[in-house]
Amino acid sequence: TITDFTGWARMALELASPVRVVQVAPPKLGSRSIPSLVLAEFTIDLESCGSKIRQEWDQDLGEFDNLFLLHIDANTMVEEDVDNDNHTATTPSIPKQYGLVAVRGCMIKHVRDEDGTILTDPSLSRETLEASRRKHTKRIFRVELDPSQFAMDSSSKKSNRSIDLSKFNLVVRRQGRENNFKAVLQTIRGLMDSTHGSSSNISTTNFLLPSWLSL
Repeated sequence: TITDFTGWARMALELASPVRVVQVAPPKLGSRSIPSLVLAEFTIDLESCGSKIRQEWDQDLGEFDNLFLLHIDANTMVEEDVDNDNHTATTPSIPKQYGLVAVRGCMIKHVRDEDGTILTDPSLSRETLEASRRKHTKRIFRVELDPSQFAMDSSSKKSNRSIDLSKFNLVVRRQGRENNFKAVLQTIRGLMDSTHGSSSNISTTNFLLPSWLSL
């Protein structure tokens, strides 16, 4: 049974085409089975969006911004968890309430229209950009997936715990001021690494990076 979205949300859109993996680069030396790069594509259609929401999706998203892909399955939705032994009912978890099967993050590499024009290209003239946005309602996103998570999902298929990217049917964006957490972490890490390796007096200070930041 196909899940049908009848409502609307300002920060989320149903995918107009399934997520499709377009490139899996070989692992780097010493990284075992983890790919060095995983690229995927999906399409959204802004035709049903109002002008303001369409403008937000067009102008608030660019290269290096982060999105979340969701797999929603209405068949797994549960209104309440029933304990038959104790004859009690409790409120189910958020995933059970909304049929949320899986969530995967991704980072935008570029956005293009149906003619292949890269809308996120900074060298694109404003006239060409506006003409494309008026002519086309579909936006094709090329995104970078987390290679470690992709490797885990691929290995889970062999153990019958499959995470099928083609079944993801919703994309969620964040507001621009909240969508820079990865860039901020990378900047902090870069500054700490460069400071630690400099010849200034500050370099004598010992910096301890948490494992999740030093990967």
